[in-house]
Amino acid sequence: MYNEKLEALITAALADGVLTEKEKQILFKKAEAMGIDLDEFEMVLDARLVELKKKEAKANQQYQLEMEKAKSAQPSAPKSEKYGDVRKCPACGAIVPSMAAKCPECGYEFTNVEANSSTRLLMQKIDEIQAQYAELTANVDNKDESTIRTRGYQVKRQLNDRTAQLIQNFPIPNTREDLIEFLTLCIGNSKADSIMLDGNDPVTPAWRKKLQQVIAKVKVALPNDQQAQELIEEYEGKRENSKKKGKKIAIGIVVLIVVACLIALLVPKEMSPKEQVKALSEQVVEMVNKGDLDGAKTSLNNVTIPEEFQKEGTSYVTEQYDAMYLSLINAYIKKGDLDAAEEVGSIFRSKINNDMSWQDASCYKTLKKVFKENKRDFSALKSEYDYRD
Repeated sequence: MYNEKLEALITAALADGVLTEKEKQILFKKAEAMGIDLDEFEMVLDARLVELKKKEAKANQQYQLEMEKAKSAQPSAPKSEKYGDVRKCPACGAIVPSMAAKCPECGYEFTNVEANSSTRLLMQKIDEIQAQYAELTANVDNKDESTIRTRGYQVKRQLNDRTAQLIQNFPIPNTREDLIEFLTLCIGNSKADSIMLDGNDPVTPAWRKKLQQVIAKVKVALPNDQQAQELIEEYEGKRENSKKKGKKIAIGIVVLIVVACLIALLVPKEMSPKEQVKALSEQVVEMVNKGDLDGAKTSLNNVTIPEEFQKEGTSYVTEQYDAMYLSLINAYIKKGDLDAAEEVGSIFRSKINNDMSWQDASCYKTLKKVFKENKRDFSALKSEYDYRD
């Protein structure tokens, strides 16, 4: 009726069976831009919405009919063999509880060819529901990726909800063959090995709830059936292993968090250059006070000037390190070891690497004064910018 793009937008808007005000505004804006009469367009939209609701009502009615057929397909003993809430065994005539799948007297198994169709009917109904996805999303504008994702998610969620409802309401069969077949189907779809389930997936929880109902019935109807009990034990073993695995993973995550917190608390954070200089200065002063002058000299000889300080210039470097070198130089002077004092001064000069800044250092002035007083040659330490005697 309208062009392909507008028809795609209409289909997308009506996919969930509800036409919101925002969707209506978008459609009206598009129709107006295409020169379509808005009154006529509104009438068409209302008609299509009514038609869609009729289809949904018909589908729900068909679904209810299928459910009634599934229930009526459940096996039951002939009326002539019914006795209140029990039935007679056709082989030995013993009174058998209605839920029993086997005669407790002679071991006769109650079978019914039609009963085995219940599992196939369930899977058929599920396939029919899921097959509607392609139909409901077929007309969405392929150029609009956002619309595709949004509508796809909405339709998928709607179909999954219907599938979950079908599984929960589907009747459990009574015969041994069908019970075991149904049990196997539920176990296979229950994802026993999964630790965590997708919160947006209602189908797997529905299978698990159905499985618990089937297990309860199997334990009553087939208490001594080896095959049924082995299936149940295998499933429960997987569930138990899954729970243990989940606990281990949870414990592992907690341990990792604790270890990370401890590391953060115990491992000292990296010090800034100024903090490093302060720590080195305190270390040198402590070693000097203890008389470990050679150890202090080694520490100062191993100093690496931080790049951050170098960018500030040699005067800044001199200012940061002058005091700690001077404390060691004074200690050697006090000890009378001018050779060692000169060596420390030479080390500091090389770290500064600028004779003008070296000349301004307290270390330089102290050494020059002491060497002059002791009539010692100062030429090895003298700055090239120092023109005074």
